[in-house]
Amino acid sequence: RSTRWIQLANSLKLRILIRQSRVAGMDAYITTEINKAAAVSEGFLTSTNFTVNPGFLATAGKTNPYYDRWGYDANGAVRSLGRYPRPTKFLIDWYKSSGDSVRMKRAFYAIGGENTSNPGVSVRAELNSNYAGVPFGAGSGYTAGTVSPIGPSLITKGQFNRPYVIMTSAEVYFLLAEAKQRYGAAVTLASTAQEYYENGVKASFAQVGAAASAATALLTNGKDLTDWAASPDKLKAIWMQKWVALTNYNGLESWAEYRRTGFPETPQSLAVPTGSTNRPVRFFYPQSEAGSNQANVPVQAADAKF
Repeated sequence: RSTRWIQLANSLKLRILIRQSRVAGMDAYITTEINKAAAVSEGFLTSTNFTVNPGFLATAGKTNPYYDRWGYDANGAVRSLGRYPRPTKFLIDWYKSSGDSVRMKRAFYAIGGENTSNPGVSVRAELNSNYAGVPFGAGSGYTAGTVSPIGPSLITKGQFNRPYVIMTSAEVYFLLAEAKQRYGAAVTLASTAQEYYENGVKASFAQVGAAASAATALLTNGKDLTDWAASPDKLKAIWMQKWVALTNYNGLESWAEYRRTGFPETPQSLAVPTGSTNRPVRFFYPQSEAGSNQANVPVQAADAKF
Protein backbone atom coordinates (compact mmCIF):
# COMPACT_ATOMS: atom_id res chain seq x y z
CA ARG A 1 0.00 0.00 0.00
CA SER A 2 2.76 2.48 0.80
CA THR A 3 4.25 2.00 -2.68
CA ARG A 4 0.98 2.96 -4.33
CA TRP A 5 0.64 6.08 -2.20
CA ILE A 6 4.17 7.17 -3.10
CA GLN A 7 3.42 6.59 -6.78
CA LEU A 8 0.29 8.71 -6.46
CA ALA A 9 2.24 11.48 -4.71
CA ASN A 10 4.91 11.46 -7.43
CA SER A 11 2.24 11.53 -10.14
CA LEU A 12 0.36 14.41 -8.55
CA LYS A 13 3.64 16.28 -8.26
CA LEU A 14 4.27 15.63 -11.95
CA ARG A 15 0.80 17.00 -12.78
CA ILE A 16 1.52 20.18 -10.83
CA LEU A 17 4.91 20.62 -12.48
CA ILE A 18 3.57 20.16 -16.01
CA ARG A 19 0.85 22.70 -15.19
CA GLN A 20 3.68 25.23 -14.83
CA SER A 21 5.58 24.19 -17.95
CA ARG A 22 4.50 27.17 -20.04
CA VAL A 23 5.46 29.72 -17.38
CA ALA A 24 8.59 31.66 -18.29
CA GLY A 25 11.66 30.96 -16.19
CA MET A 26 10.33 27.74 -14.64
CA ASP A 27 12.18 25.14 -16.73
CA ALA A 28 15.14 24.62 -14.39
CA TYR A 29 12.92 24.21 -11.37
CA ILE A 30 10.54 21.86 -13.17
CA THR A 31 13.24 19.56 -14.55
CA THR A 32 14.98 19.41 -11.16
CA GLU A 33 11.76 18.43 -9.41
CA ILE A 34 10.80 15.86 -12.07
CA ASN A 35 14.21 14.25 -11.68
CA LYS A 36 13.75 14.08 -7.90
CA ALA A 37 10.47 12.21 -8.37
CA ALA A 38 11.96 9.98 -11.07
CA ALA A 39 14.83 9.04 -8.73
CA VAL A 40 12.45 7.53 -6.18
CA SER A 41 12.41 3.75 -6.56
CA GLU A 42 8.61 3.52 -6.42
CA GLY A 43 8.30 5.63 -9.58
CA PHE A 44 5.03 6.92 -10.99
CA LEU A 45 1.50 5.59 -11.21
CA THR A 46 1.78 3.74 -14.53
CA SER A 47 0.87 0.12 -13.83
CA THR A 48 -2.82 0.63 -12.96
CA ASN A 49 -5.28 3.38 -12.11
CA PHE A 50 -5.33 4.64 -8.52
CA THR A 51 -8.72 3.67 -7.17
CA VAL A 52 -10.54 3.35 -3.86
CA ASN A 53 -13.20 0.90 -2.80
CA PRO A 54 -14.13 0.89 0.87
CA GLY A 55 -16.59 -1.93 0.22
CA PHE A 56 -19.45 -0.44 -1.80
CA LEU A 57 -22.79 -2.11 -1.08
CA ALA A 58 -26.25 -2.20 -2.68
CA THR A 59 -27.50 -0.02 0.16
CA ALA A 60 -28.58 3.63 0.05
CA GLY A 61 -25.55 5.86 0.56
CA LYS A 62 -23.08 2.99 0.19
CA THR A 63 -22.83 2.43 -3.56
CA ASN A 64 -20.08 3.86 -5.75
CA PRO A 65 -20.88 7.63 -5.65
CA TYR A 66 -20.37 8.07 -9.41
CA TYR A 67 -22.80 5.23 -10.10
CA ASP A 68 -25.24 6.64 -7.55
CA ARG A 69 -25.27 10.18 -8.94
CA TRP A 70 -25.18 9.56 -12.68
CA GLY A 71 -26.62 6.07 -12.93
CA TYR A 72 -28.87 4.19 -10.55
CA ASP A 73 -29.85 4.04 -6.91
CA ALA A 74 -29.16 1.05 -4.70
CA ASN A 75 -32.33 -0.68 -5.96
CA GLY A 76 -31.52 -0.20 -9.64
CA ALA A 77 -33.90 2.69 -10.31
CA VAL A 78 -32.61 5.34 -12.74
CA ARG A 79 -31.48 8.46 -10.90
CA SER A 80 -33.03 11.82 -11.85
CA LEU A 81 -29.58 12.85 -13.14
CA GLY A 82 -28.96 9.46 -14.71
CA ARG A 83 -29.09 10.76 -18.28
CA TYR A 84 -27.90 14.28 -17.52
CA PRO A 85 -24.16 14.24 -18.39
CA ARG A 86 -23.81 14.08 -22.16
CA PRO A 87 -20.88 14.41 -24.54
CA THR A 88 -20.32 17.39 -26.78
CA LYS A 89 -20.87 17.14 -30.51
CA PHE A 90 -17.20 18.10 -30.88
CA LEU A 91 -16.08 15.02 -28.93
CA ILE A 92 -18.38 12.60 -30.75
CA ASP A 93 -17.31 14.02 -34.11
CA TRP A 94 -13.68 13.63 -33.05
CA TYR A 95 -14.17 9.96 -32.17
CA LYS A 96 -15.74 9.29 -35.55
CA SER A 97 -13.32 11.29 -37.70
CA SER A 98 -10.23 9.84 -36.02
CA GLY A 99 -11.43 6.26 -36.34
CA ASP A 100 -11.85 5.93 -32.55
CA SER A 101 -15.31 4.38 -32.47
CA VAL A 102 -14.18 1.66 -30.04
CA ARG A 103 -13.53 4.09 -27.19
CA MET A 104 -16.63 6.09 -28.14
CA LYS A 105 -18.85 3.04 -27.69
CA ARG A 106 -17.27 2.27 -24.31
CA ALA A 107 -17.40 5.85 -23.06
CA PHE A 108 -21.01 6.42 -24.14
CA TYR A 109 -24.19 4.53 -24.91
CA ALA A 110 -25.98 5.01 -28.20
CA ILE A 111 -28.85 7.51 -28.31
CA GLY A 112 -31.54 6.43 -25.85
CA GLY A 113 -29.08 5.03 -23.33
CA GLU A 114 -28.63 1.66 -21.69
CA ASN A 115 -31.03 -1.22 -22.18
CA THR A 116 -31.83 -1.86 -18.52
CA SER A 117 -33.06 -5.34 -19.42
CA ASN A 118 -29.65 -6.07 -20.93
CA PRO A 119 -27.15 -4.13 -18.78
CA GLY A 120 -24.09 -2.73 -20.52
CA VAL A 121 -25.76 -2.74 -23.95
CA SER A 122 -27.42 0.22 -25.68
CA VAL A 123 -31.11 0.35 -26.50
CA ARG A 124 -30.28 1.19 -30.11
CA ALA A 125 -27.85 -0.63 -32.37
CA GLU A 126 -24.30 0.41 -31.53
CA LEU A 127 -23.56 1.97 -34.91
CA ASN A 128 -21.60 5.21 -35.30
CA SER A 129 -24.70 6.94 -36.63
CA ASN A 130 -26.51 6.26 -33.35
CA TYR A 131 -24.07 8.27 -31.24
CA ALA A 132 -24.60 12.01 -30.87
CA GLY A 133 -23.51 14.90 -28.66
CA VAL A 134 -24.62 18.40 -27.74
CA PRO A 135 -23.19 21.49 -29.50
CA PHE A 136 -21.31 23.80 -27.14
CA GLY A 137 -23.73 26.22 -25.50
CA ALA A 138 -26.96 24.64 -26.77
CA GLY A 139 -29.63 25.49 -24.23
CA SER A 140 -32.41 23.16 -25.35
CA GLY A 141 -33.47 20.54 -27.85
CA TYR A 142 -31.02 17.82 -26.81
CA THR A 143 -32.91 15.36 -24.65
CA ALA A 144 -32.13 11.86 -23.44
CA GLY A 145 -33.82 10.48 -26.54
CA THR A 146 -31.54 12.36 -28.94
CA VAL A 147 -28.11 12.32 -27.25
CA SER A 148 -25.71 9.67 -25.91
CA PRO A 149 -25.30 9.35 -22.10
CA ILE A 150 -22.32 8.04 -20.09
CA GLY A 151 -21.52 4.54 -21.26
CA PRO A 152 -20.76 1.05 -19.99
CA SER A 153 -17.15 1.71 -19.06
CA LEU A 154 -18.43 3.64 -16.04
CA ILE A 155 -22.20 3.10 -15.72
CA THR A 156 -23.71 -0.38 -16.05
CA LYS A 157 -26.89 -1.22 -14.20
CA GLY A 158 -26.21 -3.46 -11.21
CA GLN A 159 -22.46 -2.75 -11.07
CA PHE A 160 -22.71 -0.51 -8.02
CA ASN A 161 -19.45 -1.67 -6.46
CA ARG A 162 -16.86 -0.75 -9.07
CA PRO A 163 -13.79 1.00 -7.61
CA TYR A 164 -13.89 4.80 -7.65
CA VAL A 165 -11.11 6.20 -9.87
CA ILE A 166 -8.91 8.90 -8.30
CA MET A 167 -6.19 9.16 -10.97
CA THR A 168 -5.64 7.18 -14.15
CA SER A 169 -2.40 5.67 -15.37
CA ALA A 170 -3.23 7.02 -18.84
CA GLU A 171 -3.02 10.58 -17.53
CA VAL A 172 0.33 9.84 -15.90
CA TYR A 173 1.74 8.41 -19.13
CA PHE A 174 0.72 11.56 -21.00
CA LEU A 175 2.32 13.72 -18.31
CA LEU A 176 5.54 11.72 -18.72
CA ALA A 177 5.26 11.99 -22.52
CA GLU A 178 5.02 15.76 -22.34
CA ALA A 179 7.87 16.00 -19.85
CA LYS A 180 10.15 13.97 -22.12
CA GLN A 181 9.05 15.70 -25.32
CA ARG A 182 9.41 19.15 -23.79
CA TYR A 183 12.63 18.73 -21.80
CA GLY A 184 14.42 15.86 -23.55
CA ALA A 185 17.68 14.77 -21.90
CA ALA A 186 17.20 17.29 -19.08
CA VAL A 187 14.80 14.85 -17.42
CA THR A 188 16.00 11.43 -16.32
CA LEU A 189 13.04 9.44 -17.59
CA ALA A 190 13.78 5.98 -18.93
CA SER A 191 11.49 5.88 -21.97
CA THR A 192 11.05 8.07 -25.02
CA ALA A 193 8.20 10.55 -25.44
CA GLN A 194 6.71 8.29 -28.11
CA GLU A 195 6.76 5.26 -25.82
CA TYR A 196 5.06 7.17 -23.03
CA TYR A 197 2.50 8.55 -25.47
CA GLU A 198 1.66 5.18 -26.95
CA ASN A 199 1.46 3.58 -23.50
CA GLY A 200 -0.94 6.38 -22.51
CA VAL A 201 -3.24 5.59 -25.42
CA LYS A 202 -3.09 1.87 -24.61
CA ALA A 203 -3.85 2.56 -20.94
CA SER A 204 -6.82 4.70 -21.97
CA PHE A 205 -8.23 1.87 -24.06
CA ALA A 206 -7.65 -0.58 -21.21
CA GLN A 207 -9.41 1.61 -18.64
CA VAL A 208 -12.62 1.61 -20.70
CA GLY A 209 -12.41 -2.13 -21.32
CA ALA A 210 -11.36 -1.95 -24.97
CA ALA A 211 -9.04 -4.47 -26.61
CA ALA A 212 -5.33 -3.71 -26.93
CA SER A 213 -5.59 -4.40 -30.67
CA ALA A 214 -7.96 -1.45 -31.01
CA ALA A 215 -5.38 0.85 -29.41
CA THR A 216 -2.70 -0.44 -31.76
CA ALA A 217 -4.95 0.19 -34.75
CA LEU A 218 -5.51 3.79 -33.68
CA LEU A 219 -1.80 4.37 -33.09
CA THR A 220 -0.94 3.17 -36.59
CA ASN A 221 -3.79 4.69 -38.60
CA GLY A 222 -1.63 7.36 -40.25
CA LYS A 223 -3.72 10.25 -38.88
CA ASP A 224 -2.60 13.42 -37.16
CA LEU A 225 -3.12 13.49 -33.36
CA THR A 226 -3.43 9.69 -33.13
CA ASP A 227 -0.45 8.15 -34.95
CA TRP A 228 2.77 9.57 -33.43
CA ALA A 229 4.73 9.38 -36.68
CA ALA A 230 1.93 11.14 -38.59
CA SER A 231 1.60 13.97 -36.05
CA PRO A 232 3.79 16.99 -36.91
CA ASP A 233 3.18 18.67 -33.54
CA LYS A 234 3.94 16.01 -30.92
CA LEU A 235 2.75 18.12 -28.00
CA LYS A 236 -0.63 18.61 -29.63
CA ALA A 237 -0.93 14.85 -30.12
CA ILE A 238 -0.19 14.34 -26.42
CA TRP A 239 -2.67 17.03 -25.39
CA MET A 240 -5.40 15.65 -27.63
CA GLN A 241 -5.09 12.07 -26.47
CA LYS A 242 -4.86 13.19 -22.86
CA TRP A 243 -8.05 15.22 -23.28
CA VAL A 244 -9.85 12.20 -24.75
CA ALA A 245 -8.51 9.86 -22.05
CA LEU A 246 -9.80 12.14 -19.28
CA THR A 247 -13.36 11.95 -20.66
CA ASN A 248 -15.77 10.91 -17.88
CA TYR A 249 -12.88 10.51 -15.43
CA ASN A 250 -11.72 14.03 -14.59
CA GLY A 251 -13.52 16.93 -16.21
CA LEU A 252 -11.83 19.52 -14.03
CA GLU A 253 -8.42 18.33 -15.18
CA SER A 254 -9.60 18.53 -18.79
CA TRP A 255 -10.63 22.13 -18.15
CA ALA A 256 -7.27 22.92 -16.54
CA GLU A 257 -5.49 21.42 -19.55
CA TYR A 258 -7.59 23.45 -21.96
CA ARG A 259 -6.75 26.62 -20.03
CA ARG A 260 -3.04 25.71 -20.06
CA THR A 261 -2.70 24.70 -23.71
CA GLY A 262 -5.63 26.22 -25.59
CA PHE A 263 -6.07 22.81 -27.14
CA PRO A 264 -8.07 21.15 -28.55
CA GLU A 265 -9.39 23.99 -30.69
CA THR A 266 -13.07 23.68 -29.86
CA PRO A 267 -15.84 25.56 -31.69
CA GLN A 268 -17.27 28.70 -30.14
CA SER A 269 -20.24 28.29 -27.80
CA LEU A 270 -23.68 29.04 -29.24
CA ALA A 271 -24.31 31.11 -26.10
CA VAL A 272 -21.60 33.65 -26.98
CA PRO A 273 -22.81 36.88 -28.62
CA THR A 274 -22.45 36.87 -32.40
CA GLY A 275 -19.03 38.04 -33.50
CA SER A 276 -17.33 37.52 -30.14
CA THR A 277 -14.07 35.61 -30.12
CA ASN A 278 -13.70 35.55 -26.34
CA ARG A 279 -13.56 32.29 -24.43
CA PRO A 280 -14.44 31.51 -20.79
CA VAL A 281 -11.61 32.01 -18.34
CA ARG A 282 -13.16 30.64 -15.14
CA PHE A 283 -16.31 29.21 -13.64
CA PHE A 284 -19.10 31.54 -12.58
CA TYR A 285 -19.95 31.77 -8.91
CA PRO A 286 -23.23 30.03 -7.97
CA GLN A 287 -26.09 32.27 -6.86
CA SER A 288 -25.52 31.27 -3.24
CA GLU A 289 -22.26 33.24 -3.29
CA ALA A 290 -24.01 36.56 -3.85
CA GLY A 291 -24.88 36.84 -0.17
CA SER A 292 -21.82 35.20 1.38
CA ASN A 293 -19.00 36.42 -0.87
CA GLN A 294 -19.91 39.99 -1.76
CA ALA A 295 -16.28 41.09 -2.14
CA ASN A 296 -15.66 38.79 -5.12
CA VAL A 297 -18.97 38.29 -6.91
CA PRO A 298 -19.09 41.87 -8.30
CA VAL A 299 -15.49 41.50 -9.52
CA GLN A 300 -16.54 38.50 -11.58
CA ALA A 301 -19.12 40.56 -13.42
CA ALA A 302 -16.62 43.36 -13.98
CA ASP A 303 -14.03 41.16 -15.70
CA ALA A 304 -16.46 38.93 -17.61
CA LYS A 305 -15.21 38.14 -21.08
CA PHE A 306 -18.57 37.89 -22.83
